[in-house]
Amino acid sequence: MLGSIHNCIAVDVYRLCVEKLDGITVYRRYAEGSTATERHLIDVEIVELVPMYPVYIPKFITQYILCILDKELVVAPGKSVKVYLSIPIDYAVYARSGQSFAMIDVFTLDRRPKYILYGPTDHGVVARLCRVSVSFTPIKPGLGYAVSMVIVRNSTKDIVKVKRILLDASPLRLFYVPGTWRVYTQKIVMNIDSQSTATVIYSEPFISNAVAIDDPPDLRPPKICNRTDMLWGF
Repeated sequence: MLGSIHNCIAVDVYRLCVEKLDGITVYRRYAEGSTATERHLIDVEIVELVPMYPVYIPKFITQYILCILDKELVVAPGKSVKVYLSIPIDYAVYARSGQSFAMIDVFTLDRRPKYILYGPTDHGVVARLCRVSVSFTPIKPGLGYAVSMVIVRNSTKDIVKVKRILLDASPLRLFYVPGTWRVYTQKIVMNIDSQSTATVIYSEPFISNAVAIDDPPDLRPPKICNRTDMLWGF
């Protein structure tokens, strides 16, 4: 379960263990019986498991996530629809001492993580490819997934078809309920501006009893821009 790690916990095919040895905290992640990661932590107070944006495997090369919807949304002119998305996430392990923290491990449950180019080859963006389930009623998150509430708003005078949503892991936030696998994002508004462009706006949380993760330095929310411009279709 998410939160502080004591002794050992199982996460899908992984086993995460924390052991105290002569004042040193030893963290190990086992995969199929073998040690995949080992860290020796000196005077660290807390080791915790938190949800993580799916952009660190195999290494951090992009902050973008391209969500491919399993249901195409066809929205009439001037209308909007509220949907709930089940978005794949990864997991990270934080070491904490006072107000300081560091990410000491990150892993994915996705056996074959893939990346894709969104936009033209000369000035598009590379994004982690995530295939996303769509529901028109509230859903509960499970292991390896976060739930997003997304409002798709058609501000054009034509019918639009929405098959994908581009998210930016920097303004995107992750919230989790400690002691569970329940993870959520904040509310997201996707405003369709034309037949080929849209603006994704990151709004307030929609779950009251969840806590926000401390974002890694690479992905701390921007102070000014809190939107993603989709310039090459949706």
